[in-house]
Amino acid sequence: MYLAISSYDWEKQQIHLLSSLDGIQWTVQTVAQTDSVDASSLIHHDGAFIGGNVRIKRAGDQWSVERSAGPYLGDVAVGNGLLVSSGPSVSSDGKNWALLSVRLHELAYGAGVLVAAGGMSYYVRGGLLSSSSGLDWTPRETPTWTDIFSVVFGNGRFVGITWSEILTSTDGQNWAAANSPFGWTSTFVSGRLAAGAFGGGRFVVVGWEPESGQGISATSSDGVNWTTGRLPGDFYSIQYDNRRFLGFGNGQFLAISDEGQVVRSTDGIEWVPSTRVDANRVVFVNGLFVAWHSENAAALWTSPDGVKWTRHPQTLGVPFSDVAYGGGLYVATTGPSWSPTEVFVSRDLRNWRPYSPVVTSALGGVEYANGRFYLLGANSTILQSNPIIHLRAIDRTDAGVRLAFTGETGHQYEVQASRDLLKWDRLGTVPGTQEQMEFVEASAPGGTARFYRVVMQDNP
Repeated sequence: MYLAISSYDWEKQQIHLLSSLDGIQWTVQTVAQTDSVDASSLIHHDGAFIGGNVRIKRAGDQWSVERSAGPYLGDVAVGNGLLVSSGPSVSSDGKNWALLSVRLHELAYGAGVLVAAGGMSYYVRGGLLSSSSGLDWTPRETPTWTDIFSVVFGNGRFVGITWSEILTSTDGQNWAAANSPFGWTSTFVSGRLAAGAFGGGRFVVVGWEPESGQGISATSSDGVNWTTGRLPGDFYSIQYDNRRFLGFGNGQFLAISDEGQVVRSTDGIEWVPSTRVDANRVVFVNGLFVAWHSENAAALWTSPDGVKWTRHPQTLGVPFSDVAYGGGLYVATTGPSWSPTEVFVSRDLRNWRPYSPVVTSALGGVEYANGRFYLLGANSTILQSNPIIHLRAIDRTDAGVRLAFTGETGHQYEVQASRDLLKWDRLGTVPGTQEQMEFVEASAPGGTARFYRVVMQDNP
């Protein structure tokens, strides 16, 4: 069977398919198609013609045209049981595709699995990668062809957010499309989602409607069934890739617009206006909302509740792209997501020092998960830090001297003590079954100074 396809007729919203058994006699069929299609390069596989952004199948004498559920394919080749496209992407069945190279935006951790989300460009070709170690990452097939701006974990489930779709997974490997909160079925629609968060037992997504300039929200306990709400004020001006538009902490969700308008909600449905700040990004870390402006290097802002904000002058002279916290350390990246990245670290959000050398790749995103920092960016690049062991507290109790510390799960930690910082004695070990751990030295001697440290005993 030979198949030829015409270019898309925008005025009549249709295409023409020409089929032939011998390449001489051709049959023409007109197919109505509401979305534009590109079938500039097609191959035949498992009863369907695949290429561009379409799958074309024949049932009897009639042809059907479906837009690919995954990314734009371009040219496609078959070998060793796999289909590989110039997207670049790979598929085992020709229906669901996994992108091999994406610009990563965000990372989520849950159930022992790391999931990174992103896309090929601002509006199209979404991709997901998963890993159990943080070192070896596997591209995952997704039922969407739009950029995945945000991914979060909660209630035993990962939720990915695209322009108009919600994706869910219980293992980070197998993904399905959930019910769209606003009934959207196409990417280019009258509204869009921008970011997601999890807190208080519920997922919350936020976005806006260009026609009305109205901010929109939706909430769900399972990531599948959603209840919608509205944000007060004009939230039209939200940047297309502002995944840091929404945060959760201290019992409430907080959203911020490009103009610095802040709104708060305890349930993701009913929102109230709050204090405006000179910022357009926000995260919740170390018990505080931290806000900054992606194009203004003047200051960082912190608040426990989104109402009263404290200004922290920023003297680096470059605006931050992202901020994360873990193990007693703040890490910030600078520069837009397509330019070389500088990394800075701080203990207090006021005094920053550069982390050398400069990262020459475009790695604008930074996340802290399971005791490590991760830098995310272009070309599916993920950089992983060494485990961060943080001694959070040390105090004397009736049971003895208590040490509380955080570290990466899956390791064994040895607690040591010294009187002179030269000779260290082994006190015991703590299994890293959870990120926050404690050790009690029941027979700690008194009288003289005593120092403690925690050492990871094995490699991941």
